[in-house]
Amino acid sequence: MADFALDTFSVGATSSIQSAGGAGRGGDVKKIVLTKSRDFHHGGVGFIPVFVGIDDSPDIPLSRKVTCSRKIDDLTIRVIWTAVDGAGVIEDLNPNMLYTVTAFDYTDVYGAVTADDVAPEV
Repeated sequence: MADFALDTFSVGATSSIQSAGGAGRGGDVKKIVLTKSRDFHHGGVGFIPVFVGIDDSPDIPLSRKVTCSRKIDDLTIRVIWTAVDGAGVIEDLNPNMLYTVTAFDYTDVYGAVTADDVAPEV
């Protein structure tokens, strides 16, 4: 059986979220743009690109939950789900900290995998 794997070096794409609202008074269409909030307390300009998949030849990508915790105190800073192609980016991290990144398989076929002492890219 192949192994469940987490790579922290494959670059994934990010996209902005935008949604259009329904018609308002007088037939006006209201547009709501969701902007990304910044975490000024724990955050920074660093990011960790991740890839989650089954370690096989070729690798089989999976959409799974990934958590990012600060190494110094194990405080969970970010939680993301990877895309269906297995790629994801954990953003807004302090580049001066080390992190522990863990991917979980919600199907319980594979155990969780962890990458320790991960330094964010800038």
